[in-house]
Amino acid sequence: MKKIYIVLFIILICCGCTAKYDLKINKDLSVSESITGLENDKFYNYFSVPKSKVIDLTVAPYRSYLEVQKYSRNEFSENSLYGATFSKKYNSLDDYVKYSSIYRQYFDNLDIKNDNNIISISVDNPLGANANFSNRIIVDEGTISIVVPFKVLENNADKVDKRNNVYYWNFNSSKANKIFIKFDSKKNADGGNLNFKVAIVSIVILSLGIFVVYRIYRKKNNQRNDF
Repeated sequence: MKKIYIVLFIILICCGCTAKYDLKINKDLSVSESITGLENDKFYNYFSVPKSKVIDLTVAPYRSYLEVQKYSRNEFSENSLYGATFSKKYNSLDDYVKYSSIYRQYFDNLDIKNDNNIISISVDNPLGANANFSNRIIVDEGTISIVVPFKVLENNADKVDKRNNVYYWNFNSSKANKIFIKFDSKKNADGGNLNFKVAIVSIVILSLGIFVVYRIYRKKNNQRNDF
């Protein structure tokens, strides 16, 4: 077992993993964060144990740290890559900035501003200068995605999935550009006003309730008249 640890350590030092960092902003402005570390078959072929066991060995030095930070873990596969995802939820953007441990490992600076419900998120230098951060897993390249269910006013994403409201940025250890996105938290991605839509739904529900009560009243009243 000790030999496997040594081999694993050497391989991780020599070649970092491919990472996916996903940030989902929900309609109530709560936040779901996850980071996925992925390796190809070449990496796993160094070991004579199952992939899940290799993941356990890889995570072992960080397990207590992740448990203290309350990150959940799930195994993950994508095409020819295999690895693990660590995720956590926050009640608000402020809580995310205050309590997230992951972004501090890979971003030099994360700035979130809220100006009359216009929210801007900017990240300087993904992968950053924090290479010596304790508990940091080495990353060579990957993608950062931000899911925004609101109307986006500005962004510098490398790719946009408008259907699912996902904005993607690519990064690697030699190139990491600034990330920027600005959105209106009072307007849906389709441009509709959230408060207006909530009001319409409330009116419809109230109208249906009144109609149902009226029908029940008429039915009972007719039954009395029959007697």
